[in-house]
Amino acid sequence: MGNTGVRACSSRCAPLCSAVLSVFCAVCGILLSILAGTPVGSTIVAVDIAAFCLFTLAGRLKGGASA
Repeated sequence: MGNTGVRACSSRCAPLCSAVLSVFCAVCGILLSILAGTPVGSTIVAVDIAAFCLFTLAGRLKGGASA
């Protein structure tokens, strides 16, 4: 099997990390939408995309597989 993107986490850690990240992104998106006066849903999606980009960059810097 190739790189799954979850090498750093065990099978028990990955769902927990995902849930924590989801809640964090949702809270940040809600707060940012209140402060910026933007729609909540699209702001949460923008925060999710930013988190995805940060994790992708961190994975590539660490030497993970490139897509």
